[in-house]
Amino acid sequence: MDHQVVTVVSDPQVGATDDGHLQAYVYIGNFMFNTDLVRIGYARIPDSDFSKHQEFMTKQQQAKQRNYGRWNTTTTTA
Repeated sequence: MDHQVVTVVSDPQVGATDDGHLQAYVYIGNFMFNTDLVRIGYARIPDSDFSKHQEFMTKQQQAKQRNYGRWNTTTTTA
């Protein structure tokens, strides 16, 4: 991420939660970082509705189908 513009944009469809959290999108240039975290299984989408819900749901379903990140259900023993 050296020398790249990072922009944080709040979701205009969603206000703050009861505990003060905002739904926000992180862009690195034109790339939305949030979707990549969901796509590789390192984040999950909230149950609430937000403007990019369908896009995120598609990425989460792909991560689940591929057992990526938090959706990896395999266990290993030493």
